[in-house]
Amino acid sequence: VTLEVSCVDTGGVLATWNRENPTKVVRASYKLLAVNGQSKKTAMLQALAGNCVVELIFLSQDSPAKSPAASPKASAQAQQAGLKRQASLEARQE
Repeated sequence: VTLEVSCVDTGGVLATWNRENPTKVVRASYKLLAVNGQSKKTAMLQALAGNCVVELIFLSQDSPAKSPAASPKASAQAQQAGLKRQASLEARQE
C-alpha cells in the first residue's frame, strides 16, 4: 500500500519544499513510501496528521530505476494535518 500525491498546492508545504530544493522536486503521481519510517497506510496517515515535522520518502514515477534508492527523501515542517490537505494525498493499493 502506498499513498500517491495527486497534486501539489502552490501555497503548501510541498510547493515550498520544491522551490527551496529544485533538484529534489516532488510532483503529482509520486508515491509516498514512508512517513517517519512508517510504511503502512494507517500509520502513514497518523504520522501526517500528528506531527509538525515529518520525514517523507517518495518513489518518483519518472525515475528510470523506479526504486526507493532513486527517490527523493524529504524532511519538511508542516502544521498538523496540513500536509495531507495541501498535497491531496490519495490512498492507492498496489
